[in-house]
Amino acid sequence: MGISKAYLYELIKTGQTPVWVLPLSGRHRVITASLVRLLEGF
Repeated sequence: MGISKAYLYELIKTGQTPVWVLPLSGRHRVITASLVRLLEGF
């Protein structure tokens, strides 16, 4: 995706991630199906 971990956390905080992210038990989990769709577009 070409973005840093710090920038991704900023996107998560503002709700602007390019994939679905679920906060679970203090961690953020990326929904695999949304990540695959994003990567297929490249």
